[in-house]
Amino acid sequence: MSAQRGIAISTTIVGSFTTFPSEVIAVTTPQLNLPFDNQLVLIFWYVKFTPGATGPVVIYNLRRGTLITSPLVTSGANTVTELGTVGITRCGFFIDTVSLAGTPQYSLTMNVQNAASNGAFNEACLIALAL
Repeated sequence: MSAQRGIAISTTIVGSFTTFPSEVIAVTTPQLNLPFDNQLVLIFWYVKFTPGATGPVVIYNLRRGTLITSPLVTSGANTVTELGTVGITRCGFFIDTVSLAGTPQYSLTMNVQNAASNGAFNEACLIALAL
């Protein structure tokens, strides 16, 4: 984990696939230092995982906070029907507007549906950059 003024990076996998089909946090950034109100934050995420024995439906969420109940950064869930069962890789980005200066944290969460067995996170990365 790394944190500096204006950037927060994490490659530390937080959750595990043992609790599916509930939502699980894959990776969380350390606190991001935002000196200004209404600051834009550019968020990049990457995850590689093995879902289990079947091709599942996966819901990817970016959240402002460290809990699965934290507010969504995106306007809604990003749902993908995955075709593979081994080594699925996904990535994305989003721009968030933080209304008040402070030290927010971001989390990438996943909710895997229809998995026949437990899977595993292989790699994950979440980067938040203050613009």
